[in-house]
Amino acid sequence: MINIESFLDDYNNSITYLIYDENYCIVIDPANSINIIKRYIGNRKLLGIFITHGHYDHFKELINLLNEYNVCIYMSKLDYEKLNYPHMNGSLLFGISCGIDVSNYNIHFLNDNEHLELQNFKLKVMFTPGHTIGSISLLIDNYLFSGDLLFKDSIGRYDLPTGSYTAIRSSLDKIKNLDNKIIVYSGHDEPFTIEECLKNNRYLQ
Repeated sequence: MINIESFLDDYNNSITYLIYDENYCIVIDPANSINIIKRYIGNRKLLGIFITHGHYDHFKELINLLNEYNVCIYMSKLDYEKLNYPHMNGSLLFGISCGIDVSNYNIHFLNDNEHLELQNFKLKVMFTPGHTIGSISLLIDNYLFSGDLLFKDSIGRYDLPTGSYTAIRSSLDKIKNLDNKIIVYSGHDEPFTIEECLKNNRYLQ
């Protein structure tokens, strides 16, 4: 049984997720204050940091977190270059020119349908491009962490660099085939089930 803690960054409305049990944890999209994340990690061992896509509002605390914890970054290689290029990672939209170099850190480039087992956490990687070319979703138990692919009543933007409406439609088709009872945790929205989304989201109808 896993536990989920979420932290909303009021500045850019992004959500950081901490997946944890008694002894271990992983972080998905470190956007919130490093001090808040550290407080909730507590004495647990951090096993890795997952980036759903290479937009600034989903990785802005990544370097600070890496400086505190010697762990691996997990993300798609297709979005890796965005981290270091403000015109690609969306930071300019927030009035910030942010690029980070993580080449000296341990990085694991994820593959579609890859299965990972980190202590008690079993994860399945789904490539779900469209919002960006390297967007991923993570299936952990009965929970899907979708980044900016999908929201309860809408979908992510596809007009930013490497976005694609055709790709996002294909990715949504993958979501339709999942169990309806799966709970979706997105990058900017309250949790919802796939069943609710199929009923209320016109993009999945």
